[in-house]
Amino acid sequence: MANSKKKVVKLLKAWNWNCFGNLTTQVEEAEAAVKQTKLNIQMGLPNEQNLILANANLLQAIHWEKEYYKQKAFIKKFIDVDRNTKFYHACIKQRRHSNTILKIKNHNGICVQGTDLIHRDGIDHFQNLLSEPHEATLLNFVPSLLNDKFFDIQCLDLTFILTEEEIWKALCCFDGDKVVGADGFNSTFYIITWEVIKFYVVEAVQAFFRGEDMPHYFAQSTITLIPKGGQKSNWDHFRPISLTTVLSKLISKLLVF
Repeated sequence: MANSKKKVVKLLKAWNWNCFGNLTTQVEEAEAAVKQTKLNIQMGLPNEQNLILANANLLQAIHWEKEYYKQKAFIKKFIDVDRNTKFYHACIKQRRHSNTILKIKNHNGICVQGTDLIHRDGIDHFQNLLSEPHEATLLNFVPSLLNDKFFDIQCLDLTFILTEEEIWKALCCFDGDKVVGADGFNSTFYIITWEVIKFYVVEAVQAFFRGEDMPHYFAQSTITLIPKGGQKSNWDHFRPISLTTVLSKLISKLLVF
């Protein structure tokens, strides 16, 4: 399944470019066609049908461009007056600005600048942070709840082979607007193409609950940083999060479903 998904990603990228191409250029060309058609009408040329067609092409190009920037901006809700390209551009610029680290202080309080130095210092900081030993503690632990009967029931539940319906219900609980994981697919892709890929998804999930070894690809993740607040002057102001694949999230959700 992992190899199939990689092939799909490659084919989708080629299909996307062949079908849609550069959306901004298409909008500009469609606007120029409308202006030229209007100019021809003003000069007395009978181009009413051409004008209708040019306007339809322009509206279609604008629609595609809006959908593109909506996905780039990762915005879930809009009102009609906000559906314009400038708004999407502003959202993307703001997101890029907030996600860019131009300089930062290391653990010695020295200001680090430059992409390579910041990159190296960030890796060193979080590698040291995540490798530090931590003592695990249980808060509000009630020993009486963990008896032999409880363990037997829990172990039995974990060995049940899930049905296609249960897997589908868990998949539908995901937010399709969430940022994609390392494989480039979000839950919306799985839901839309469910009738095509459900056999492979169900087989992969059931294989996990049968205790079979899962490919390393399923556990693949991308670690990124998000600001804890408004300040971003040192690494303590950032929190690392892991962007995992939908299959990994699906299995985790089914364990507690």
